Amino acid sequence: MMDKISGFLSHNSKYQRLSGPLRAAQVCDTARELGLNRFGVASFKDGLLTLTVENSMAGANLQMEIPEIIQSVNTKIGQELVKKIRFKIQ
Repeated sequence: MMDKISGFLSHNSKYQRLSGPLRAAQVCDTARELGLNRFGVASFKDGLLTLTVENSMAGANLQMEIPEIIQSVNTKIGQELVKKIRFKIQ
């Protein structure tokens, strides 16, 4: 469904300004699905995905999984949008 909406927005200049927020929502939703309650999602902007964790230990444990998380999100959405991940303690 997101592909249909993205296609519609890309072909209508009137709505083209909405494509960025829609893409960010798609990335955040995908990351949230893949997180399996190990992390939350705060935001996505300019290739940076910000994930929330309960404490610094959880962030440290996930630090080694960053390349896998990036690859999983990008693969699922079909574009190389996520370049970096940072963790934010809730």
